[in-house]
Amino acid sequence: MSRERLNTGHVLTLLSLLVVVVYGHTIQAQFVWDDVFLIERNQRLGEFRSAWSLAWGDFFGQAHTTQSGYLRPVPTLLNYLTVKIFGYSPVAFHAIQLMLHLLVLGIAVRVLRNWGLTNLSILVGLAFYTVHPMQAEALSFVSCRPELLAAIFVLLTCLCVQNSRDGGSFWWCIFACLSLTLGFLSKETAVVIVPFIWFLGVDYSKKVTWVLTGFALALVALRFSWMPAN
Repeated sequence: MSRERLNTGHVLTLLSLLVVVVYGHTIQAQFVWDDVFLIERNQRLGEFRSAWSLAWGDFFGQAHTTQSGYLRPVPTLLNYLTVKIFGYSPVAFHAIQLMLHLLVLGIAVRVLRNWGLTNLSILVGLAFYTVHPMQAEALSFVSCRPELLAAIFVLLTCLCVQNSRDGGSFWWCIFACLSLTLGFLSKETAVVIVPFIWFLGVDYSKKVTWVLTGFALALVALRFSWMPAN
């Protein structure tokens, strides 16, 4: 396939095939390590009221004595929805992990295209990203769901900021702040996307970027003033 004939559809198809070939076998895996107490032995995930309470508590304090100080309600609520729909099925949880990774790749393709990269360079870069050993843990352990969710919302934040150049900056600003919030509530390190956007120095809407910066600082301040309850 020549470089000229490589379109976005080809890139997404090839990346999807790569994910299936490299990580498809993880669907047959059981719960391991932190998955055991976060999901398999965590019967409180079965009811919304108790799951909501868990979501705003210590992430690793669920059915375990470890106190991490991590506030990650989005992954916990996604675990609740998975249990509610599929039960405590390792197959369902691992299949969703794969779908989350595919969603990361799909959004990343759009973001990188907006930055002017060619489809060939995007394919090569995201293929290396997919087969990198660091992905093995994220796609094998359900407890690494925060990383995948944070990646999704970080990329969506980038996409919103990029789209703010084309008008309608007020709504893209709202969407960017919402996406950043969900990313922050998936894993706190999601806020690093804000200084990264400033570092790029491209012609994004400065108004959106400033609002997003202030919103990120407010999230960080809120997080340090609100320690999750046990």
